[in-house]
Amino acid sequence: MRADGVSRDPFAALHLLKTHARVLHREAQTNHATALQRLRGHPELRSLDDGWIATQVKRRHCLAVAAAELGFDSWPQAAQILQGNALTDRGRLLCPEKCMVFMNFWSASYALAQAARAQADSYLLTYRRQYLVVDRHYIAALGVNPDDDAWHSMNRDWGRVGHCSARRHLYAQVVAGAIRDWLQRGPQFTSRSQRRAA
Repeated sequence: MRADGVSRDPFAALHLLKTHARVLHREAQTNHATALQRLRGHPELRSLDDGWIATQVKRRHCLAVAAAELGFDSWPQAAQILQGNALTDRGRLLCPEKCMVFMNFWSASYALAQAARAQADSYLLTYRRQYLVVDRHYIAALGVNPDDDAWHSMNRDWGRVGHCSARRHLYAQVVAGAIRDWLQRGPQFTSRSQRRAA
């Protein structure tokens, strides 16, 4: 850990998600019913029987499912975002249902969201192609320390250009919290293919 509170491991969030996928892969190979059910969320595996999935499932399937369970459309999208790269669509990870009980302000305009964040002395987060401004209770419920030094370095603005190391550090906290939630309550998000099938 550096003096500014930012993790030395720039890939901590990716490592956590890869470990989550590795566990899923191992469980599927031992015919674990929950793992097989989770893998049915992958479009290539939806109609296959348990025996085939258990013997033929690939790590790429597990990575895609683990990413979808954390609000990403694909593993490549998750990998890019968790490395701190500012893509146009930043996924849904920062906006799980459990946090919607807290007050927040939404905007498609980054400038409006920045103004709202400054006025309320809050935190600006991203959701797909939109922005939301939230309070410290939302941040804590997300599994992130609202007083972490990384917030100060990026002016509590997740959408701000640059500050990749601070964003990666905070993403590691978010992913760790999301995986803990998954272990307690199951996936907080469904993949696009699961939503279309529903």
